[in-house]
Amino acid sequence: MEMKKNVDEIRYKQHATLVQIISYDKDMNLKKCWEFECSDLVRTYGEDTTLIEVLNELSSEGWELVCPLVGEEGFILRAIEYEDDTITYYEIDDEQEVEV
Repeated sequence: MEMKKNVDEIRYKQHATLVQIISYDKDMNLKKCWEFECSDLVRTYGEDTTLIEVLNELSSEGWELVCPLVGEEGFILRAIEYEDDTITYYEIDDEQEVEV
């Protein structure tokens, strides 16, 4: 068998999550904030920032809301612009027999 290397040009839209983080301070007071995470960035919005303010800021930066997350308080977002990249994958060529 022979491994064949393939490189394809792809276009994709980057995805991210926006999750509500709940924590407690040293006096056991409940604190809620929003955390935005994509492949190259993690940003936390303070307790005084509303969901609408966070979504407005992310929208101005080129993100759009896709759907809610299942099982936790949060959302999936997608970049509006496409990104160009390459992907490398390998295929096994079964037609080539190897003698041992």
